[in-house]
Amino acid sequence: MIRKIYGLVRKMRFHRALRKMLSQQKTRAQEKESAAWYWGNTGQIEAAAIGRCQAILVARDGESFRGFLSRVRRELSALSEFYRGYAGDPDGYGLGTVREIQRWLDAWN
Repeated sequence: MIRKIYGLVRKMRFHRALRKMLSQQKTRAQEKESAAWYWGNTGQIEAAAIGRCQAILVARDGESFRGFLSRVRRELSALSEFYRGYAGDPDGYGLGTVREIQRWLDAWN
């Protein structure tokens, strides 16, 4: 029973921290979009990468927390590979955004 409660609390903390981290990512992308005269399309590239990550970071029905983390890590790795070869992001800002989210997730292991 205590393990179950601990797991539930950990999952709730994770999702709260995840929302906060994604919100911070979005804010930085929006700031860059607002200063497009300096950043060019960097903010748009980062916002698109965040959107793709958010789509991955949705828990599926019946998915355990451990299963969620495992699936998300696999899918984010595939997304990193996509951005690594993506010609529309020659400076690597989309890849950097995905990698930052991956590093954040690695801290939850």
